[in-house]
Amino acid sequence: MKKGKEFIFPENVDKDYGIWKDYTLKDFGYAALAGLVGLIFIEIPPYGLILVLIKIVIVVLAMTIVMAILTIRPVAARKNIKVRDTNGSKRFI
Repeated sequence: MKKGKEFIFPENVDKDYGIWKDYTLKDFGYAALAGLVGLIFIEIPPYGLILVLIKIVIVVLAMTIVMAILTIRPVAARKNIKVRDTNGSKRFI
């Protein structure tokens, strides 16, 4: 019996929709959510100048951490493997 055509997909194919510079729509959603939480945090009283500056520094630091987690690729040759994907599933071989 004749076998049908076999399709082989390379291992570096990713199912996510890329928008800009290896960032996906899901990545932009995470960044927007972190930014929204940061804006809500800044709007919480008290509104003293020093306290607002401290809040802004905390929000900028949090956004930097979020973007770093979204950007870091643990295996440089494989663009579809991300840090946030590998943290949830540890494999023991």
